[in-house]
Amino acid sequence: MSLQCLIPSAVAVPDVINTLASLEDGDEVRVELKNGIEFDGVVECTDVMLHVRPKHHREVTVTVAIDEDTAKRIDTVYHSVPVSAYRKRSGWTNATVSHQPEYDEEKGRAPYETLGVVDEIERID
Repeated sequence: MSLQCLIPSAVAVPDVINTLASLEDGDEVRVELKNGIEFDGVVECTDVMLHVRPKHHREVTVTVAIDEDTAKRIDTVYHSVPVSAYRKRSGWTNATVSHQPEYDEEKGRAPYETLGVVDEIERID
């Protein structure tokens, strides 16, 4: 799905975000971050959300499943990572990858931290 149909034509959608929105469950992808981190995975879920209020907000989140070796290499406790971008009144944010480096026993969860900004995401299948 192209995001151009979801927002006014005067607002440009960055290529990385358009690619995110077009991914489907089961797509094999390669994610390259601006800090040099690169990993491959499989799309588990793609969510494109349109907020009614405020009406200009949009959100694209792709959950990418990764293998155990990749999880260790990028220092995350779970075998999936979200790739997200948001559009607010001022425009689109950079697409970022979050990870959960440690499990907090007291809180019973693993808090998210930003792993890096997406430079490129592409299908590899």
